[in-house]
This record gives sequence, C-alpha cells and structure tokens, in this order.
Amino acid sequence: MASERPLLIFPSFQLAKRDKRSGIGKLPHAPDKSEQIKRLGPQFKRLQQTFETERLAFQTDSQGLFPEFVLVIETRGRIENFCRAAQGIGIGWLGEIDLDDLEPDDDFYYLDKNGQRTEKHLDGRLYLGMTDQRALEELLKLWERFKRGQPLSRGNTKWQEFFSHAKDIRRWSAKDRLIDSGILDDWAQSIKDDPNALVTFRVELWYPEKSDDSSRQAYQQTEEHTVRQAIIAADGEISANIRIDEIHFHALKGRIPVSVAHSAFLVLESEDETGLATLFRNNAIRTFLPIAQGVVALPGESKPFAFFGPSPSDNPPIVALLDGYPFVEHDALNRRITLYDPDDLLSKYLPQEMRHGTAMSSLILHGEGDADEPPLSRRIFCRPILEPDLANRHWNGNAAEQEHIPEDAFAEDRVHRAIVEMFEGNNPSAPNIRIVNLSIGEQPFDRQISSWARLIDWLAWKYKLLFCVSAGNQSSNINLDIDESSFSTISNEEKIKSLLRHHQNTLLDRRLLSPGEALNVLTVGAQHLDYSIISPPNQPVDLLPSNKLPSPISRLGPGFRQAIKPEILLPGGRQLYRYLLTSRGAYCINESKIAPGQKTAAPDYKGTGATDHYIWSRGTSNATALATRGAAKLYEVLEELQNLLGGDCINRDTTAPLLKALIVHSATWPDEAVDILKTVIPTGQKQRRGMARFLGYGIADPARVEACTAQRATVLGAGLLQQDEAHEYEFPLPVELSNTTEWRRLIITLAWLTPVNPAHRVYRKAKLSFQPPKDLLALDRQHADWQQTQRGTVQHEVLEGKKTCAFQDGDSLRIKIAAQGDTGQNFDAAIPYGLAVTLEVTEKSRIPVYERVREKLAVRIGTSI
Repeated sequence: MASERPLLIFPSFQLAKRDKRSGIGKLPHAPDKSEQIKRLGPQFKRLQQTFETERLAFQTDSQGLFPEFVLVIETRGRIENFCRAAQGIGIGWLGEIDLDDLEPDDDFYYLDKNGQRTEKHLDGRLYLGMTDQRALEELLKLWERFKRGQPLSRGNTKWQEFFSHAKDIRRWSAKDRLIDSGILDDWAQSIKDDPNALVTFRVELWYPEKSDDSSRQAYQQTEEHTVRQAIIAADGEISANIRIDEIHFHALKGRIPVSVAHSAFLVLESEDETGLATLFRNNAIRTFLPIAQGVVALPGESKPFAFFGPSPSDNPPIVALLDGYPFVEHDALNRRITLYDPDDLLSKYLPQEMRHGTAMSSLILHGEGDADEPPLSRRIFCRPILEPDLANRHWNGNAAEQEHIPEDAFAEDRVHRAIVEMFEGNNPSAPNIRIVNLSIGEQPFDRQISSWARLIDWLAWKYKLLFCVSAGNQSSNINLDIDESSFSTISNEEKIKSLLRHHQNTLLDRRLLSPGEALNVLTVGAQHLDYSIISPPNQPVDLLPSNKLPSPISRLGPGFRQAIKPEILLPGGRQLYRYLLTSRGAYCINESKIAPGQKTAAPDYKGTGATDHYIWSRGTSNATALATRGAAKLYEVLEELQNLLGGDCINRDTTAPLLKALIVHSATWPDEAVDILKTVIPTGQKQRRGMARFLGYGIADPARVEACTAQRATVLGAGLLQQDEAHEYEFPLPVELSNTTEWRRLIITLAWLTPVNPAHRVYRKAKLSFQPPKDLLALDRQHADWQQTQRGTVQHEVLEGKKTCAFQDGDSLRIKIAAQGDTGQNFDAAIPYGLAVTLEVTEKSRIPVYERVREKLAVRIGTSI
C-alpha cells in the first residue's frame, strides 16, 4: 500500500573524482643490527636444521609428507610488497595476516615527535610463503649479506626492512595447525564421550599462487595426494573433499583413531614434533578444524494454535531460506512456500524433526506470532541444506533433537550448489531471489576470514544478493559470582552491569560464529526482546532486565579487520536462565518451549501430524529471520519507488545494497544502552569500539524506513562506481532550520557490494566512503567510531546538534561517495551501492522537513528533465 509520505529519490548525482589521501604508516623503532642478529641467528639455524631433517625423512619415506614447508616471518610494523620480495627468491607467496594491538617491548616501540619512547600499541604482520630448498638457500644468502653489512642485490632490497623489523622467523608448525582452531577441545570431548570411536576433523590445505591454472591444479593434486596418504597411514578414513577455486578453498574431511589423535596433544607440551603422527606434520595442511556445521536445536514440545492471514500473491519469491526442511503442511506455511529439494533431504526427516526450518519460515512469513502482523505478500523459496542428526535419534524411535550438515558433506558445497542452481543452467530454480536467509553458524571467527564467509561474499557479489546471516548463539553457562538469592535483591541496574562485566571479561568466548564475519552480508545479533505476553515463571532468572541490549546468548563483534559486526540487533526473544545449585554463582540457559520468547509455527512433537502447533524460541536465528522479513517488506517499497521519477537507479544491481543500507539506516544506539555500557567498558580512545562490539550500529527498526513523516525525510540514491570515481549528491535543506536551536539529526548510510581477493590480506577489493557534511547544520558525530565505520561494506553515520546554524534558502548538504581500491588493489568491475540520507527534527517543532525536501527535489527533477 502506497504511503502518504513515501521515501524520496535523489534526482541525479554529479560525477567527480575522489579525494586523494596519503596512506602508509611509519614503521616503529627497531633494535640495532647486532641485536637483530642475536635474535634471528638462532631462528635461522633452527629453520635450516628442521628443513634438513624433513628433507632426509622425505627421502627415506615420502608417504604422507609434503616436500616443501611454509615460512613465517612475523614483523613489528607493516612492510609492503612482500609478495614481490618473496617471489624474487623463489618463495611461493601464500598470504599475509595483520596483527593488531601488540604490546611494545624494549626492542620495538613508537617514538613521539620529540624522539621519546611511547607506550602506543604496535601493528604487526605475519608473512607466509611456501618454501623449498632452493628458496631457503637464497634467503640464507641474503641473511648472510645483511649480517656482514653488504648491500643486497637489486630486487632484494626490501629484505633489509624485513630483517630489521622481524620479531620471529620460523616454519608453520603443527602448533599452528592444531592450536586455536578448537580441534583439540573437540577431540578431548569426543575421547571423553567414547574413547574407542574414531574422531572427526576437517583439514584446509594451502592455496598457492601459481603462474597458470594447470600449474596450480597439478600442485593441488600433489598436496591432496600427500594428505590422503597421511590419513590412510594413520588408519583413518576420508569422508569428503572440496575445492572451490574462486574463493581459494581446498579441504578434506575425515576420521582417525583416538590413538592417533592423542599424539596431537603433544604440541601443548613441547616444540619437538618427532612424536607426532605424520598427518600433523604434513606441510600441505594449513589447519585442522572441528566438524560442527550448522548444528541447530529447538525445543520439541509444542501446543496447538490457529494461524490466519490472506493468501499470498502469484508474484515470484524474492526470499530464499537455506535451512532445515520446513513442515509445509502447517497451517501457517501451507501454500506459502516453494520447496526445492534436489538432494531429497525430506527422505531423512521425521515430521516432528522439521523444527528449525519451520520456525525460520514462520518468522519470515508472519513475524512473531504474538505481534499479530500480516504475512508477507509473496511465497518464500526454501532450499533445505540441513538434515536430522541421525546419531542423535534415540534407539526407541524418538525424534532427533538436532539438525546439522553431516560429516560427509561440506556446508560450503551445499550453499554453493543451492545458490548457483537458483540462477544458472537451462532451468534455474529461483532466478528472482534477491534476499537469502542463513540462520546457521559454524566455528567461532578467529581473525582470518573463513571459507564459508569467503563463499558467501563471492556469491553475494556475483549474483547481487543480500544475505542475512546470524551472529550465532553462545549457550555456555554464565558465572556472575553471585547466588540466586543475592541476585534477586540487587537493583536492575546492578544486574545489568553484572552481566555486562561478565561479557566484557569473556569476549574471546563470545566471538561471532562463521560465516557472520563475511563482508557483503548483513550480520544480525539478537536483542533481548519479544512480544510474548505471558509472564515468566518465578524460577527462571532474567539476567538482563533491559530490552535495549543484546540478548545474553547473542555473540559479539567485531568482524574481520575490526569491521563493525553484527551490524544490527533485532528482537531475538528474552532468554532466561536457571541457577546451578552446585555452583558458586553460575547460571545455565533455561531451554523452555514456553514464553517468554518468540511464538513460531512448529511440527507436532508427538508425530500425530497435527498442523496447528507452535512453540516459543529464542536466539540470533530468530533475529536474522526477522531481518529477512524486514528486507522483504522493504523490497516491495523499492519496487513501488521504481515507477517514480529517478526510480531507474533501483535495479538488479543496486537492490541488495539499497536493502542493506535501509535496514542499517533504521538502527540507533539507545541512550539507556550507551549510558550503562560506559560504566563497564574502559574509557579512552577505543570506548566507542568497545560499545560497537555489543551494539553494532544499533537496534534496528526496518518498518521505520518504509516511509517518511512530516518531520522526517529520507532520500535514496544508488548507482555504479568505477575505481577512483565519485558521485556527489545534494540534499536540500529546509530554510526553517536556519537560525534556530531546534534539535536535528542527520543520518547517512552507504552500503555496497565488493569483489573480494582471498589472496590479499585486506580481502576487500573496493572501498567506498563519504565524509559527513556536519558544518552547515552544526552537527556532531554520534555513536560508532568513524574509522571503524569504514572497515566493512556499510558506513553508517549519525550526527546530531541544536546549536544555531545559518544558511540560505536553496543551500544543500553535499555528500560525495568515493570509490577506491583498498590498500593498493585495483578492480575493473563497477561497484553497486545504495545510499540513504535522513534529516529529522522533533514532531513538536512543526518544521515541515518532508514537504520542503520533497518540493526542492521536485524542482531539481524538473530541471534535470
């Protein structure tokens, strides 16, 4: 239905050039050469000895061994052009990893302008390269020349900087493959559960840079062959393999005996790898990871309830749900879902096991049952990728409690095929899809972008899609060091502070679940809110008596390279807890199927075939489904705007970034949340970044940006930008705001889709940005740190003020959107972007902001015509 005050559209933009900025930071103070020789000399000696030992072992028995090793150079400060320097001596460049917030020491530190040491934290970098005997010999020759003070040969002078600023030079070891990935914890739990069973794993292989495809493929075949040999030599099994060249992904899944897995734990005790199984010493392997893909569970018991709503239209679906198989016979879902199940996953389900896909479908189509909203006007497209965990089915025939992607399949493969089949081939399954819901998580994000996130970024770019992805749930116990009786007597404010302090002290355990770190997606966290009207029972405890903060189970940011993630919070239900009587202040999740929570459709848990049951559930999956629902409703708004003057900027390329921009545009930091977070997060330069971990860009309200009000005008722009181009927009100002002290707020949100480069440390190829025009309206930046807002693919700026400002009738705010290659990269393709700009005042001010902006834009449209 058309609004009385629809969103407005910029009539045009001015083509401009982006402003040039300087970029490279200075290196920190480094120790003198003699100190570096003392430090690095023994490291080079160990490197040489290790390589010689491995070379002899390879000559004796090459089964399961790879003839090269990965060289690791860790520096303080960031030195550019390692790729060229490495290739110059025959090292195969593999990549670079940025290090942040490193403590200064007696050797490496920054100097102030007076030449005095400061305690400013350092940046650093890991440089990785595949090295054979010849390349190592060349490196050692350069090191000897450096030690003797001899000039390095032409083309190798960059090594002078590496040797001067190197903190560590070593090989990529079994420790790197096994520690910090979660595999040892996973195996320890598996061994505890069943000491005689095979333990599962997945290995990701190095993806080398080669001069041509045939050379790379031959190299990869050799890599995979040696890894297969090592697994078989360990009496293991290979269950699946995958290679997707577009995202530099090459991996295998397998199982090995417990006796072999036991040797892996030696890396926790010693640097000596001689006692390790050959598999863990294989240099073709980058890392070992647990197999825990898309494990989801919802309460089983359900109750009957009547769902009503008008029938959907015949318009094709624009939303795709990649999830478990939905119970399509349910009254709430019947005739509202287009199913596509080429893998025949239906055959693996009992009806009562169709929980997660049913709940997500219900939330996307209807919202929360207690909110009493009308359903979406279109069907949704469902492509099942989960299946019941058959090992979780009880012997007596009860339903499996969990749905997952099994160990003989890759999540990346199922998602890749699902998306490609929608758009490719003679009979694409869903070519009109614009929005994809993925409420499934994997492993905690650990600094490097995951293969799943890389895949989604590439698919979003290739097919111009908006993926809505969940931040992930943290279901571990929460220890507040205060018993239930004492907790009940403290104020709500102290309860909130107690929980937030716990989160602040356990940030490492609350990291996003992959693929939530992906750049081209909208990552969604859960707000501690729902519309259920049943009062909670007395026994469970609400650890967070506030609806202005993330749920206690919602995982926190940041994302890759400190990007703001999750971008938004949406209601994910109020999660209650139970006090553990045997503990000293610990609380566990109350896994209830009754309110509070979000009411959704559910299969009958008894398997009778009833089609009218529901449950209450909670989590970031729910919040993500509501984000998808909000995007679907905004799509209908954009479709209506296409028919207006200027609406041709809304097209196949720009729809996804416009939807992302609009949803984030509706987000804000609640004052209540900001005030209490300031008491928990240390003050200083990075306090805003600390708050963004919890809030992202804020609590979103997508319905708010479906239309304007008399005192609020939202104007949209969209287009395609080439590298080093800029588009400049003019936002007309209501003259009534001149020479007043009326409070006003300016919100500018820019979102875009970027091509990615998996081989480059910054990954993102295209950086778009703008500088907020704050002076004309005398505004000040609010909320997120301005530098952090430029780390991802959405820049959201909120500016407020009420100082007197003076301007002339006809003046405008100028907003220049500039495109550049990120950190020295280049891109050939045009970058699609979406822009939303809102100016608002309080309702009581009576300033007709919407009408004035609409009038002036109409004049410009007429002029441009």
